[in-house]
Amino acid sequence: MAKRPGGEMLRNLETSHSEMIPLLSKWKNLGNKGFFIPVALMLVLTLYVDSTVNWICALAISAGTVFLVYRMCGKAKSSIAIVGSAMMTFLVVTYCMTPFSFIFEKVLPGDVGDPNTWAQRFTFPELLFRLLFAAGMREELVKILPVLAAVYLTYHLKGKNREAFGVFEPLDGILLAAASAAGFALSETMLQYVPQNTNIHSLDSLNMVVFRLAGDITGHVAYSGYFGYMIGLAMLKPKDRWRILAWGYGGAVLLHSLWDACSAFYGNNVLFVIGALSYAAMATAIFKAREISPNRILLKPSIVFGQAGQAGSTPRAAQANVAADVVPVQVKALAATAAQENNAAERTYNIQTRCISPEEIEGAQRNLGAGQREFLRKELPAQVRPQLPTGSLSLRIGMRQLVVVPGLRLLPHQVGGLKPQSIEAEAVAEVTRNPQDPSVLGLRNLSSSTWEVVNAQGNRREIQPGQTMRLTVGTKIDFGQVDGEVA
Repeated sequence: MAKRPGGEMLRNLETSHSEMIPLLSKWKNLGNKGFFIPVALMLVLTLYVDSTVNWICALAISAGTVFLVYRMCGKAKSSIAIVGSAMMTFLVVTYCMTPFSFIFEKVLPGDVGDPNTWAQRFTFPELLFRLLFAAGMREELVKILPVLAAVYLTYHLKGKNREAFGVFEPLDGILLAAASAAGFALSETMLQYVPQNTNIHSLDSLNMVVFRLAGDITGHVAYSGYFGYMIGLAMLKPKDRWRILAWGYGGAVLLHSLWDACSAFYGNNVLFVIGALSYAAMATAIFKAREISPNRILLKPSIVFGQAGQAGSTPRAAQANVAADVVPVQVKALAATAAQENNAAERTYNIQTRCISPEEIEGAQRNLGAGQREFLRKELPAQVRPQLPTGSLSLRIGMRQLVVVPGLRLLPHQVGGLKPQSIEAEAVAEVTRNPQDPSVLGLRNLSSSTWEVVNAQGNRREIQPGQTMRLTVGTKIDFGQVDGEVA
């Protein structure tokens, strides 16, 4: 039988059914060799474009945009809070926009009419002025409502719910505002622009969905993310809150109004500049928010996919790298010296001066011989006190006595009952210096629990996760399962 490259040449044989109809024998190969699934999806998108396909694409793009901002921020935030922020704004835009439209378009000079006629009816300054009310003020106010609700919850919730849903710093404001903006854009696109401007069963509708939502990272999300940063900053600096809030609202309103006004008069080059500026405003706000975050050491790297650092790096090394990016050289040297002092002090204490209770000695003696018991009785006193340097603070935690030096990190096994705020973190507390007065030391709460502190004057306060308490002689700390005292 003759053969040729690629198979046998069959002659004078009856043609088989599998040769006549290959689908009968080779249909199983479609899944792994025939690229059938992606082709089928393209066919569905081509022939069966409808509201379901549009909604799937819209939700995927919106979720991807919020995920991008989430990874840039690097802070763990409750998914319920993020999704809830988006849903709240979606519902407000869908069902409750009439009062806002009446105020900003009827009471205030924000009536601009059909966007297709803007260039014919107004000059650029006139349109920009009206859009400050119709688009900027109205829409940025609506989008920030979930963040304001979270600020309210910050003062009225307690425990883990307060941390999950509250706003304590700029990163919290950015995350919730970005999610809210995604919900706004979803409602505006899917329930207004697509039905009014295209046939829902055409590819034009899908094109509009992708075009409008894919660019929201430089639009609605960028404006609101910048405003959310300012709200979180106002929480950190309450004395200057009104100036911060006015600056944040004004910046978001101006960027938003500029984009809408320029879209009627100018081409893509101008819009590119405004979009890039808006995104840069939000991105740099995220960088600054990470730098000033009270939980900076617990933040994940600002990357979208994968893990930062070299292979084999430990969480501790990664945290050190994050801190090293923002710590001046002089502070680095001081921290290194403090860490060495702390390690030496802790080794000396653990080996030579650990507090030994009578119960520990008695328990050990039961398992020793007579000679060993006599040696133990003579050599180890009932209670040994550590010798601290003159003028140093010490922190008692249960039966453990530690020398307080900058950079001292308390681990979960040292403070029973406390857990870090994230899986990657190791410490539950850290001794820090006051940036304004380096001679003042504080203890930062890196745990997921709230501490109760009573100072020497009897004043009582709560130290929430991420907050720092001042270390002064006589201060008592209730960590939960154990107590502590500064001496």
